[in-house]
Amino acid sequence: MKTVVYGATRNLYRNLLPCINSVLRNGNVDEIVLMIENDTFPYRLPKRVRTINVSGQKWFSEKSPNYYCRWTYMVLMKLAVSKLFPDYDKVLVLDCDTIVEGDLSPLWKLDMSDYYYAAVPQTRETYPTPYDKEGEDFIYINAGSLFCNLDKLRRDGKDDELIEAVNTRAFTWVEQDCISELCQGGIRPLPGRYNRSDYTLHDSVYIVRHFAANKQWRHNAIVQLYDAEEVIYD
Repeated sequence: MKTVVYGATRNLYRNLLPCINSVLRNGNVDEIVLMIENDTFPYRLPKRVRTINVSGQKWFSEKSPNYYCRWTYMVLMKLAVSKLFPDYDKVLVLDCDTIVEGDLSPLWKLDMSDYYYAAVPQTRETYPTPYDKEGEDFIYINAGSLFCNLDKLRRDGKDDELIEAVNTRAFTWVEQDCISELCQGGIRPLPGRYNRSDYTLHDSVYIVRHFAANKQWRHNAIVQLYDAEEVIYD
């Protein structure tokens, strides 16, 4: 099962529509799952798209130093996908400011036996403090496009370690700081085409366009190509 996962709080539900449309049209996957805060989604969805209400999630405490930071708790939920999908081996988690322009299915053919995650590294000059002074082999990833080996995360207990970390320690760029620090040696670098952003190495051709930190992303012509009041491609 090739599954793409998104997470969004209520104020971002509308933003998910062009994302979903782009995956349905170009991604060549079997299923899209939306982590949301309601039992129903306010837009019509085709059969290949389903929702999970995570408002009652039990893994992240409101006492966490990261729960009420500049990000919503949906950022934390990326670290719990192994719990939400106990019968799945791998999923791709995408941010809701991404547009898929090509075939995602090669990701599921990667040899991930030694890796918890596969992701595109950020350029060295965009490493946040304190990671900008790490050694040459240190990989700091951008988590806007995050391929997750759920089976290995569960088997090694790494998912519990990550959840415990964000419940007890403050991180600036929460999930990507936590993964980059605690999963060193277990991250497979992906080519830049799987997360083309201002923070990552650029490929001339891209599969995932990530509008990270660009507040005007919804006005971009690429986004508008997939925009609609409901999901229109199936």
